[in-house]
Amino acid sequence: MASTVSQEISGSESPTQGNLAPVCLGVVVFLVLLLQAVFHLVPRAWEKIPGMGAGVVSYFGLALVSIAVFAGGLVLASRFLRGWNQPGLKGGVFLGFVLALFDLYLASWWGKVAESWAIDRRIFSESVGAGLAAAGSALIVIATIIFFLKPSAIRLFRKLENQGWFSFSPFKPGQGQRVRRGTIVGLLVLLGSGVYAMVQGSSSGQAADWQIDVPFTGKVEVPANKAGDALGLLEKAGYSEQKPWVTREQFRLANQGVDPETHVKISTLTGDSKFTTGQVVSKEDYLQESRELAKIDRRPADVVSPKIAEGSVKYQAVVLLPGLQYSVPLLMLGFSFWLPWRVVNLPVFADFLIATEGELNKVSWTTRKRLVQDTLVVLSTLLLMAIFLFAMDLFWREVFTRTGVLKINRDTAQKNTNVDLKKW
Repeated sequence: MASTVSQEISGSESPTQGNLAPVCLGVVVFLVLLLQAVFHLVPRAWEKIPGMGAGVVSYFGLALVSIAVFAGGLVLASRFLRGWNQPGLKGGVFLGFVLALFDLYLASWWGKVAESWAIDRRIFSESVGAGLAAAGSALIVIATIIFFLKPSAIRLFRKLENQGWFSFSPFKPGQGQRVRRGTIVGLLVLLGSGVYAMVQGSSSGQAADWQIDVPFTGKVEVPANKAGDALGLLEKAGYSEQKPWVTREQFRLANQGVDPETHVKISTLTGDSKFTTGQVVSKEDYLQESRELAKIDRRPADVVSPKIAEGSVKYQAVVLLPGLQYSVPLLMLGFSFWLPWRVVNLPVFADFLIATEGELNKVSWTTRKRLVQDTLVVLSTLLLMAIFLFAMDLFWREVFTRTGVLKINRDTAQKNTNVDLKKW
């Protein structure tokens, strides 16, 4: 394996040898754009085609078109990257994808923290929070690029690739074939069972997407039956049944106007109150009116606690993988076919399997007739030994009982036996 890797390294030297990190970054960016085109542009264009509704045939056609676009993009990329097959390129691209995913989650987390400080805690304004979120995301991206450009990162790319996970060439293909095939079958059964259980567990319900929320893009979606007594204030902010969402600041202000801690709702009027039924007023105004009415022996209106609006925050999101209910089992199925073959061709594990088959070949396997005979001998011996031990136990128990060495109270023994049976 080491000689093969050294030959690949010596045979793939190119003038771009020092540009491995930029090439890896370029491939990662290209693949990300390609995936976004497959997940977003292709479905949108497909929906605009007349007659393409939400049917099985339509979904199947969309899947075929998406696969064709992705495969075409890979072919196009391979044409441009011809001659740039440098050692460490595959490892760098893989690590770039992992770091890009990590950066997205880290930037989203930091943005959510800045958003909480700005909107929930009101430490600073929303614009300042958005600026902090953008600055943090920029620092994360810059740190990743700096890491990629370091010589130590290039050595890590090559070390990762030299482990063999990204190689498509078999290792010692003519050796240990029977043990390798058995290992592949076992892994296929194991992974296939997992995929089957996953499909059965997600066979019902709406397919969700794997996505990352974009901070400071969230709006509160308020169902019509959850608007409560804040409906009037929400409608002033542009809320309607056709547009059931408002910004988080508008939602906060609307609920602040009907906060049960500071407001009350007029339920039953008296002829002396200036308020109207269903009106939400501050407790100060209500108490002031109550004091004024009390001076002239008049009764104030009855009140109840107002109901605040309830809703959920919906963010604009970056979709990483659409339709998890369908896409994840498909990816796992493809992974289930690739992983067993790759595992049995890893140098360390492949040498172990080859040595295992070599040891199995040294075993002298008995004939079927001899196996049946030996099995009968073993079973007969076990049966005779059990009968012998049982007879000896009865014999010596009777001898020791008659000679007085062992005293057994039959009534007590029977009573203890009954107690044990009751426990079971």
